[in-house]
Amino acid sequence: MAIAIRKIRQVCERCHHPVHPGRDFLRAQLWGRCTYWHWPCFIRQLREQDQGAAPIIGYYAD
Repeated sequence: MAIAIRKIRQVCERCHHPVHPGRDFLRAQLWGRCTYWHWPCFIRQLREQDQGAAPIIGYYAD
């Protein structure tokens, strides 16, 4: 009996480029599945979605 294991490719939700283990990235549980984000992509997404949090995010991201 042979079992085939397929590696699930982890891609950033925003830019759709591969997320490499061991690098800076964020993994979040979102709607019943895990999503992966590069930190710069995640920060850009937050800035676009929540204008009230943009100054706070900018302070900690810089």
